[in-house]
Amino acid sequence: MQADTRDHARREQRDDDTGPRSKNLWIGGLGPDVFEEDMREKFRPYGRIEHIKLLPEKKCGFVNFDNVDSAMRYLFFHPRRIARFVPR
Repeated sequence: MQADTRDHARREQRDDDTGPRSKNLWIGGLGPDVFEEDMREKFRPYGRIEHIKLLPEKKCGFVNFDNVDSAMRYLFFHPRRIARFVPR
């Protein structure tokens, strides 16, 4: 299964005005074997998570951090690229 990470919704301007930032990540390519706890385990190291919403019928989900820096930290280590998401 492939996971495509992109920032989504609630955008904010960076201090240096290089582009939009978001505390929400859209995760695509999720299979039916991915559950909320799998997502929490994968994204927890990057910051406090407010909410996770999975849309299995659309094979995607959203991870909402409590602040923009947490989402940007994830994107720094996993730039908007296709990445393999394998639940443990």
